[in-house]
Amino acid sequence: MIAAELVARTLQISPEAWQAVLSDYQATVAAPAPHESCDDEIRRCLTALAPAYRAHSPHATAAPAPDEARAACPACRAPAVEPFLVRRPAIAYGRCAACGHGLLLDAGGTPGDEAVRARYAGPDYYRARDAQGVGYDGYDREASYREAKGARIAERLRALPGSPPAALLEIGSGFGYTRAGIERAGLPTAGVDVNAHACEEARRRYGLATFHGTLREALASPASGIAAGAWDAVLYQFVLEHVIDPVAELVRARQALRPDGWLVLLLPSMEAAEIEAFGASYRSFRADHLHLFSRRSLAAVLERAGFAPHLAESFCNIHLLGDVLTPAALQHLYRSGRGPDLFVIARRSA
Repeated sequence: MIAAELVARTLQISPEAWQAVLSDYQATVAAPAPHESCDDEIRRCLTALAPAYRAHSPHATAAPAPDEARAACPACRAPAVEPFLVRRPAIAYGRCAACGHGLLLDAGGTPGDEAVRARYAGPDYYRARDAQGVGYDGYDREASYREAKGARIAERLRALPGSPPAALLEIGSGFGYTRAGIERAGLPTAGVDVNAHACEEARRRYGLATFHGTLREALASPASGIAAGAWDAVLYQFVLEHVIDPVAELVRARQALRPDGWLVLLLPSMEAAEIEAFGASYRSFRADHLHLFSRRSLAAVLERAGFAPHLAESFCNIHLLGDVLTPAALQHLYRSGRGPDLFVIARRSA
């Protein structure tokens, strides 16, 4: 049983609303058939959960009308982006019919670099998540959890073919939690972050120097200590979805890497079964997520930026469907690529 408070915080609903959802779900879900497969269980349970959740969702709205003038997809470049979903109070997403890429649709047009950068400035971003999903709740309490993630990433890197990586660069490194875990595992790191408060916290907590700015600025500054072609691995941990042009960003990551270097991505998925279950309340529909990737759209972005995919896995740290699916069905869902997050490793192409 997952704590109602954790589910409620992740979905941005009240614990009472979640309990009401579960009550409605349990009253309507069909009994399992004999010898039910994992796929059958997932289909049966989500078919009942979706309307039960929608009845209590504070975010659901009517589906947006189709747009005959389809926009070009920033991932695959097909003119196939159409309106997909609107989340109250004022967030709209489109989806590419060709590759499944999710795209934040801003009524005021695509935000500029300065507007995006200003969104992440200052300490408040790390203190509370706002009504549009922007920011973190209690990021300063997540050290142990994120340090452990860093240790797991280092372990995955050591298992890659070829020589073990000797230096890792993290983009959007925050308070340095992940870097600290990676360094304790024996892999030196450097970091880049646009938030000055985060850079100071990394120094205060761990003694880690972090370049204040973007990767583009770091590569252009001889004083940054972040030279082109100097890194065995570049890590973006839930960062790529925030940038205006993910292809251009990964081209810069390619410049930072040595030949045959590794790109490591953790990012939210547009293929998540949670979208079917929770609709507009899906945890990654938020005003600062400019992109949500499908495996196909990410493959297109990687190819355009000069990377060859090595592996792609879906996973989840907060199992919101754990109250309706058996552990076997939940793991099957993740293995099939329908978890809410993606873990991807790609190699710099020649």
